[in-house]
Amino acid sequence: MSSREPMRRRRVQALIADFPGYLGVFRERTPFTRRGQFEHHRETIRLRRLAVSVAELLANDAFVDSLRSTLRAWGIGVRASHLVGRPLFDVELQRWVVELETLSDERIADATDDTRRRVWALVQSIDITENQARLVALTKTLHHLLPDLVVPIDRAYTGAFFGWHVPEFQTSQRAIFDSCWEAFVEIARQAHPEEWVGEGWFTSTTKVIDNAIVGFCIAEGLVGRDEIDEPKERPATNARRVAWTVEDLENDLEEFGEVLRAAGLRDNTISTYVGRAETFLRWLAGDYEPRGPNSA
Repeated sequence: MSSREPMRRRRVQALIADFPGYLGVFRERTPFTRRGQFEHHRETIRLRRLAVSVAELLANDAFVDSLRSTLRAWGIGVRASHLVGRPLFDVELQRWVVELETLSDERIADATDDTRRRVWALVQSIDITENQARLVALTKTLHHLLPDLVVPIDRAYTGAFFGWHVPEFQTSQRAIFDSCWEAFVEIARQAHPEEWVGEGWFTSTTKVIDNAIVGFCIAEGLVGRDEIDEPKERPATNARRVAWTVEDLENDLEEFGEVLRAAGLRDNTISTYVGRAETFLRWLAGDYEPRGPNSA
């Protein structure tokens, strides 16, 4: 048994014991205030609920566009995580339509070990991100495809709740997934999150579980103040700034891509404009080292 396992067990039981209370903390102090985080997510889930099958869903360009926008608003495709281009994104999701369809009616409270293994296989196999650490990106993706089954996992809140260190999201992805999955099933069976699905961020049973975990982390001081305070007011588009952080630039680059798309530019043109700038931002953040004929 991991030395952290008793701590995880205590936290899961405390979360279940005061599930409404931690959801209340989330409602009062929702940390996800970045532009588009909620709006894109809510629209993606709405479109998901309208589809009668996964095949119909993935044939809907509006859904695929919404999913990509949601992933970017949720931090996938920026910083050290890189989404493949739209054509490859479409093709890769279509490759797994049959398996996604077989899982579409399953619920986290009723999930079996076989379900867990099949979801993990999708996390390992769906190639929509170019980085090796795919757990966060793929659970966020699968959450929007299978919203009653897959809880989104992130480093800041899920990681803090379960006591996982950031480097472990590179080296221990399977252990993290299995540990989280077991806890999510227990929470779903005992706390009855389906009773809280409704307005705002409470879009599905699995999102309610995620909300409670976020609320727990905030209430119990497991995250830093910088992660839960509302962001500073953003200046108007194209306004000059005295100083820019890498995060400022990443946020504005995402907005720039949306402006280009709204202007009617083709996807490959947008990818060229945005992709080159993303490479520069990766270099600024220390996530990219140029390789060429003069490299050692």
